[in-house]
Amino acid sequence: MTFERKKMHKIFVYGTLKQGFCREGVMKGNFLGKTRTLSQYKLNDLGGFPGLTPSEIGKAIEGELWEVDDDCLRTLDMIEGHPRLFRRDSVELEHPKGKDAEAYFWQGRDAEDCGTCWTRK
Repeated sequence: MTFERKKMHKIFVYGTLKQGFCREGVMKGNFLGKTRTLSQYKLNDLGGFPGLTPSEIGKAIEGELWEVDDDCLRTLDMIEGHPRLFRRDSVELEHPKGKDAEAYFWQGRDAEDCGTCWTRK
């Protein structure tokens, strides 16, 4: 009997998918730890949720690093509206296991900067 090993994906979450927030139950996988991005991003306040964008005068955004399988990734893509509302793409993290990680990037217009950490649950 052979077992097929599922491909795993590293995902950086920074808003409602974090532990203790309204969509934490969606994250099915291995929690690799809290981390921050390198200082090249902006966290936009989109009302009920944040949106990450690249920024030349960026900040280090706080969040969590997860390792999820294909099934969870498909669910996340659906929730985040990938690729129209949010686009999943490479993100640079401080975490030692953050190589090859991805995050969901906001595709809309710039909004008010909400600092380095999303706190609205």
